[in-house]
Amino acid sequence: MSFIVVVTVKEGIVMASDSRISLSTYEYVNNGNNGEPIVIKETMAHYSDTAYKTFLMDDKIGISTCGNASINNEPISGYIEKFMRENKNCPIEEIPQKLCDYIHDLEPNKNTTFFVSGYAQIEGTELKQCLYRINTTLSLVDAIEEHDTSFPCAYWDGERDIASRLFTDLYIKEIDKDGKEVYTQHVLHDLASSYWTLQDAIEFAKFAIDATANSMKFQQRAKTVGGPIDILVIKPENAYWIQRKELHP
Repeated sequence: MSFIVVVTVKEGIVMASDSRISLSTYEYVNNGNNGEPIVIKETMAHYSDTAYKTFLMDDKIGISTCGNASINNEPISGYIEKFMRENKNCPIEEIPQKLCDYIHDLEPNKNTTFFVSGYAQIEGTELKQCLYRINTTLSLVDAIEEHDTSFPCAYWDGERDIASRLFTDLYIKEIDKDGKEVYTQHVLHDLASSYWTLQDAIEFAKFAIDATANSMKFQQRAKTVGGPIDILVIKPENAYWIQRKELHP
């Protein structure tokens, strides 16, 4: 699956992602009874901690991806790099629709999510912070969502359950003395994102990915988040990598 994070603050935008890619094979098992459904058995066939999931386009636009990590049985990273080469100097407002169309043309109904972020030119030298979420399983009309960046905020996607338990409302189910289900809300301490500096945003993004990967170590589940963390910073005047894994022998 993967885990990707985007944090928007006044100073800029932080995008981060893990590096694990997991590929599965599916075995079709028939129960032997006529009319009964076929059971699909999934087996983890391969994983790697070297996948790129966050990309820098034209030195000013960030693209992160999670979900289905292959297209036509090949890693999605090569297709994203091809998309970036073929759409150089495209305004950020046009990138979400072009990217969505591109993935649909390659392999329809692919369950892949993207974050696209950067700055759009408004009038003269004025720039607007932009963040879009794309899910390719939705119709082309509904696939693109533009997030409000008028206030600092953190967004994440992929294996969301661990971070969501940490940072969003949590209700615990209990059985009362009458045998009925009751839900108790735990105290939630809101994120202080409105006060975050750019360094705070970087540290939060890294923490959210680390917490997800480290929690999975102790859970009975597929370890689909892990490996090095890539962190990209986008500011109005430039964009640069805080950390980025490199090729090596």
